Amino acid sequence: GGTMLAGACAGASYKVVSWPFDLLLVRSTKSCERGGPLRELAEHSRRMVAELGWRRALLPPAGVVASTLPASALGLLLYEALR
Repeated sequence: GGTMLAGACAGASYKVVSWPFDLLLVRSTKSCERGGPLRELAEHSRRMVAELGWRRALLPPAGVVASTLPASALGLLLYEALR
């Protein structure tokens, strides 16, 4: 029980912390695919916040976080079992 809870918490924490960086990566990659120059990180960040707002730019939707819980819980449980 405790191992699965720890795994779920770790997965949710990772998703919340990495969310803004993942968004920036996707947006900058799309910019390069369209042939546009790769702009500085600050410019991408400003544009992302202007388009999405602070909350949506910095925090993932609840469904995205919830979807990480089962896989992360099971992953840590399997790691502990096979260790």
